[in-house]
Amino acid sequence: MELIGKRWSGAIIRAMRSGRVRFSDISDAVPGLHDRLLSERLKELEHECIVERVVIPETPVRIDANSVRGEKVKVLRSFRPIPPFHPHPSPPH
Repeated sequence: MELIGKRWSGAIIRAMRSGRVRFSDISDAVPGLHDRLLSERLKELEHECIVERVVIPETPVRIDANSVRGEKVKVLRSFRPIPPFHPHPSPPH
């Protein structure tokens, strides 16, 4: 699970929560993430059996990534968005 703490890994996984996505969809969903680093993180996530790489035999060849799978799914799906920070809490009702 150390990989999940690496920069960009959480954002990539979050972008993939809907299931199978294209490389460009992940890139668009995570601003500031360069293609080379996205490719590297996807390979690392695939190596850890978190992501499945899917090759679509088209011209040009298309590479998709299938969202998380296996036993780690329960942990990763338990990630919830962090609510926005409010420096001054609302008064109780």
